[in-house]
Amino acid sequence: TVLYREGYRDANTYDAPDFIERKFIIDTANLTNGMFTITALDPLILTEDKKAQMPVASPAQLSAAITGPPTSFSFLNASAFYFGAMSTTVYVRIDSEVIKCTVSGATTLLIAQRGYRSSIKDHDAGASIQDCIVFSGTHGINAITFSLQNYTRIPASFIDSYSAVIALLPNFILHESIISKPMAVIDFINSLVKL
Repeated sequence: TVLYREGYRDANTYDAPDFIERKFIIDTANLTNGMFTITALDPLILTEDKKAQMPVASPAQLSAAITGPPTSFSFLNASAFYFGAMSTTVYVRIDSEVIKCTVSGATTLLIAQRGYRSSIKDHDAGASIQDCIVFSGTHGINAITFSLQNYTRIPASFIDSYSAVIALLPNFILHESIISKPMAVIDFINSLVKL
């Protein structure tokens, strides 16, 4: 990281509290013809990164069609336990339907609830299975922190617990929020800031 201090001082004194301090992340460093240059980024720019998507696009696909009221389904084109360890509760989107499931095998999900805040539909083999992010009773600041920690390249040292902000906004609760398609982290944060 690069520490940058900005402020005014006279020739004989330096008073740190009079300076604004900012930290940047080194993006590139070059030594060319005896000239050393660095490019540094504000950590929040990493929320705009094309790779800063939440949730990450899933490679999983249905191995067989879902019709009627099945109790489970299997997936392919993703690693074993892609959706989590055995007994993990997950929410997935197939086409436009969100399904609450439990991981019941390396490539099998047991259906707990179909049509979660969506309509129940039949699905063709090969349909994409996207894991979802669900915030239920989560403080909005904790949801932002979660997105920064898990879906950006921002180093942990730049992410605080923001307990003072949480104390100032005790009613900023996401009672039931689901992200079922990959979206930019910055778009998610901006949607919360507008609330």
